[in-house]
Amino acid sequence: ETVNVGKLRSSAEVAFSKGEIDQALKLWEQVIEIEPRNENNFFKRYRVYIRQQKLREALADLNSALEINPKNENILVSRGKLHLKMGKCFDAEKDFLLLKGVNPNHKDTALREDAHSCYEAIAESDKAYNHKQWAVARDYINHAMRYAESSPSLLMRRAWCYFFLEDQYESISDTGKVLKMESDNLEALELRGRSYYILGEFDTAMNHYRK
Repeated sequence: ETVNVGKLRSSAEVAFSKGEIDQALKLWEQVIEIEPRNENNFFKRYRVYIRQQKLREALADLNSALEINPKNENILVSRGKLHLKMGKCFDAEKDFLLLKGVNPNHKDTALREDAHSCYEAIAESDKAYNHKQWAVARDYINHAMRYAESSPSLLMRRAWCYFFLEDQYESISDTGKVLKMESDNLEALELRGRSYYILGEFDTAMNHYRK
């Protein structure tokens, strides 16, 4: 069984290096089934999910890895960076604090400042949005997205700001980005349909509502 796992692991690495991503994913799934208590297996599959732009699945694998070994510095850094990229800035700050507890001298503990800045910008954007200050909210979201470039929730919030600012083309652009990451995001489909309807593109609008 150990030999088989070694062969599977090696084959998965080769497939990944060749860009055969679907094959690499299948192989890592087999490895994890045999060795479910090895955090490095989850970390390797996380890399495959990142290549596929499946951020939710990638985050789940990092969570699984850290449940097995909460003090793995490399995986803590990766989760902090992924949390930040996804706009989960409060969680990112917690990860970099955990990293500091494990290794106070780790260079990436400095990323806590980025996470904090992102978190504060999101909090300010929420306040402005709740007061219907659409342009102010949009500007704070833009600041947060300097760190969180792959956040469906921030893109969705900015799309609504553009919608209320009557900039339908920018709203459509942001909802399109959301749907590339989350094709099943009903809120993005609905808002995109509303924007197309306002622009008079009724057929396109109806296609989005049908989805």
